[in-house]
Amino acid sequence: MKNIFIFCLLSLALCQGAIAHSEHSMISEGAALSIAKRAVSKLSFKDLGYNVGKLSKQWSLLKDTDFTLLDSKGNYFLVSATQTDIGKIIYLKITTSGQLISVNENLEQ
Repeated sequence: MKNIFIFCLLSLALCQGAIAHSEHSMISEGAALSIAKRAVSKLSFKDLGYNVGKLSKQWSLLKDTDFTLLDSKGNYFLVSATQTDIGKIIYLKITTSGQLISVNENLEQ
């Protein structure tokens, strides 16, 4: 009886792990661009701890056309945001699960 109980608990734990893992799906390229746009907007009024620090208010005025998906290979998306008024570009790295992991003024390799 004890073995059956342990088997049931282990089976339940394995099922829960499989269900939890299936919830982490890959985001689309459009979602990555949307995440980048929201991040740039937030960075225009607060330093969120990324290399670029707090951006000027001009960055919050960027249009969808100012964001470009540069790379979607591997386990992240690389998006550029261009502020043409001041001639600057920043690069945002977003995981395929939708987490923003870096914002830099230089293109990372």
